[in-house]
Amino acid sequence: MKPQLGLLTIFAALLCFSCGATERTEQLAGGKCQATIVRDNEGKVIDVKPVSPCVGGRPTQGLFVIGHGDVREPLKENTGLITFGEGTTTCYGPPNPTPAMCICTARPCP
Repeated sequence: MKPQLGLLTIFAALLCFSCGATERTEQLAGGKCQATIVRDNEGKVIDVKPVSPCVGGRPTQGLFVIGHGDVREPLKENTGLITFGEGTTTCYGPPNPTPAMCICTARPCP
């Protein structure tokens, strides 16, 4: 019985190792940058780490889109990524992560 319990413990440890956060390097900012995207076990973005020479940043005022009548509307429920500028900036969120995290080819970002 004890050998079976030992194998079960090892198997459970191996499964648990793979159930945490995952990291993947992606091309962003129109293919001009690389970044490591960290997702939790539910697939939500929890961190964005730029690969040099690109830089990371968080918009302190949030992200906005220009709506009808040139009205600035806050970007909400962005479940993917958004690239803007001349392909020089890519942001994830909000809501995941909050505040948004961006990768840019240069500072300021954003």
